[in-house]
Amino acid sequence: MKNLGEHLNEVFADRSKMEAVINDLVLDGAIPASKQHAILVPNQSMDEFYLPLTAFDYSKAAKNGFFPPNVQFETHMMEFLKHGYRSSIGNCEVRFPLATGDRRIRPFTVGLDDGFVKILLMFSIVAFTRELEIEMKDDDGSLKRVLESFRSVRCSYTFFENPSHHFLHSLKTQWVTAEKQVPSPINIMADIKETIAVEKRLNRQGRGALKDILGKVIAEYNKFCSNKRHRIDSTRRSLIYNLFFNLHSETLSLDLLGTNWYATLTRVFFQIGCYRYQATMPGRSHTDVA
Repeated sequence: MKNLGEHLNEVFADRSKMEAVINDLVLDGAIPASKQHAILVPNQSMDEFYLPLTAFDYSKAAKNGFFPPNVQFETHMMEFLKHGYRSSIGNCEVRFPLATGDRRIRPFTVGLDDGFVKILLMFSIVAFTRELEIEMKDDDGSLKRVLESFRSVRCSYTFFENPSHHFLHSLKTQWVTAEKQVPSPINIMADIKETIAVEKRLNRQGRGALKDILGKVIAEYNKFCSNKRHRIDSTRRSLIYNLFFNLHSETLSLDLLGTNWYATLTRVFFQIGCYRYQATMPGRSHTDVA
């Protein structure tokens, strides 16, 4: 099965196209009340602020160079299709690009320490609604409410003097907030790899043999963890060091058009592999998503 993030980035590689679709579907005719959005990168930690969906990067670079496995989308997929985005499900912990002298938040530049699955789900629902040509005029109002809920995303931000520590913080967060499973060796490797990449850019400890650099970064990460179970021990360290990746994907067919927006989007997520069970929604029978 093709990964949801990979497919989204293939269909909407052009960010201006995605921005136009969001302006049309998410902002058009939206309710007047809205949260005030931050426009400048914070210079200190913040527990709560809001960003528009267009602020977020939805490429692999938004997290750690990898998209979440499709099984992780199951956790929130049905909730997003039924109720849209709700800030009560938790903040998205964000990070910003390395300083360029301009603190202005640019479209599609904000990365994530936590909450990547939620952001990808919102982008995907918007994208599939447009690509599958689901007619808003036939909507009973439920799809409009779902799309309008994507206008403002609640965020938090932790400031680090060393920007590479965002990836170590991201890895620690995966242990703390794990819903279905703890971070896999690939997840751990991805965050450690990105930490090393930033260290090299900053000319700190990015020179030398990979094993030595890896040891230094892992030692820094373990300082973050008060829970010993979340630390990287010698066994995990050896596994990470010897890990290599072989990614496969299949072409997704979008010959799934239907008259019911909920059923259509559910079929898409089902084929991608993000959803493995038949589901019901109030007012809709299981045959709607068969």
